[in-house]
Amino acid sequence: ITTQVSENMAFLIGRSAEDRLEIFKNMKSLYGMRSVFAHGDSTYIPNDKLTQLVSYIRRLIAEIIKKFEILEESGIQNYVKEMKFGLRQ
Repeated sequence: ITTQVSENMAFLIGRSAEDRLEIFKNMKSLYGMRSVFAHGDSTYIPNDKLTQLVSYIRRLIAEIIKKFEILEESGIQNYVKEMKFGLRQ
């Protein structure tokens, strides 16, 4: 699930291949922190990581609003799959 969440975020908000790769890597790290936190192994998440996550969430919300009709029609998973295979930009 970590990879799927990270890829979805990267393809939905990333503007270039380099941007997507950076988002993917950061999201894997952030999702890992979420897992540690959710399972009670830690109660600390650094402020810079929370700030980064909030930034990604804001960008995601903006993209969903901007592309609402397309995402509603095709579904987020299909949209991301089409982006991965170069069928959408």
